[in-house]
Amino acid sequence: EATACDRPTGLLPVSRNTGGQRLKVMMLGEYPARPDSIDGGVAAVVTYLSEALAARPDVDLSGVRVQGEHGSGGKAFGYPVYDIPKGSLGLTSLYSAQRRRLGELVKSINPDIIHAQGADLPGYLALRSRIPAVVTVHGMVGEDARYKTRLRERARGTLTSWLIERPTVRAARSVVLISPYVANYYGKMLRGRI
Repeated sequence: EATACDRPTGLLPVSRNTGGQRLKVMMLGEYPARPDSIDGGVAAVVTYLSEALAARPDVDLSGVRVQGEHGSGGKAFGYPVYDIPKGSLGLTSLYSAQRRRLGELVKSINPDIIHAQGADLPGYLALRSRIPAVVTVHGMVGEDARYKTRLRERARGTLTSWLIERPTVRAARSVVLISPYVANYYGKMLRGRI
């Protein structure tokens, strides 16, 4: 059975750029509780991309589970996966507890780069860490909010878009987009390298 790390990436070895040292990558995203129980979507992308990065001899990967189910601390993944709890105040405090927790992790792990999977909370946290960051935009929170059936969910999605998603998209210096539709949706808000 083929895995993500069996396929060639076409990437140059990281060691050519770092003097033989391993590149410390911190991946922020919706990791599932266990790698054998993926519920699809962004969790699948995070898991498979992390699997491929962790298999590289020139990369030292740490995962940070944001918004996903909390799990066993990553022992099942083969690399460390840390949790950032959602907390009860979250959006109302602009995720201050989550920013603090990420700051603790950044201080202890000292990553060279953070790759955030999402322009919502993972991207928001990554850009506030003061570590070089890449943000992969998977969906559009504001657009999704329009189709919520409950008023409370629509309001929360709209606020999240205004307070978190849009500032993150504007501030991101390096962005990965999953489709031309995403590029068209954000348009001139995208100021970073795509």
